[in-house]
Amino acid sequence: MTDNMLLGQAGVYFVAGELSRRGYIALVTTRNTKSYDILAYNPAAKRNLQLQIKSTKQRHKDSDNDDYIVLTTNQDALEEKLQSIESYHVFVYFPKGGHPRYFVTPPKELQDIVREAWNDYIEHTKHRKGIEDIKKAQNPIGPWIGQLKKYENRWDLLET
Repeated sequence: MTDNMLLGQAGVYFVAGELSRRGYIALVTTRNTKSYDILAYNPAAKRNLQLQIKSTKQRHKDSDNDDYIVLTTNQDALEEKLQSIESYHVFVYFPKGGHPRYFVTPPKELQDIVREAWNDYIEHTKHRKGIEDIKKAQNPIGPWIGQLKKYENRWDLLET
């Protein structure tokens, strides 16, 4: 198993533990389950949830610049790919020498965040190729910590 796979698994289990601590019944799925990593049930609200977990570790001195990959797309397929984001996402951030941080995002809000990340990537990143070539190429895209700060520890969003 690669370090990234282990990091991803750690994130899934940390989230499952946090959900259990908050009164949810959390079931971790197998690695090849498409679209979600955890099935969760809230007995108090009688509500089922499917959660996608994304994990990353600190790579930059300023953690706001660390990012996640949510999807890979080009300009033409962007909107279709964004519509495929249907489950809540919990982003787990492992800072150097610290405790995990959790960012809980509803699907519609995540679509807007990823759209913003794409536009920022196209407009503000220095590219070796021309902008039209970049728009046609498959590019990994997702939010960075700075975009997710308002979702930190927002477990309450799972109940809306």
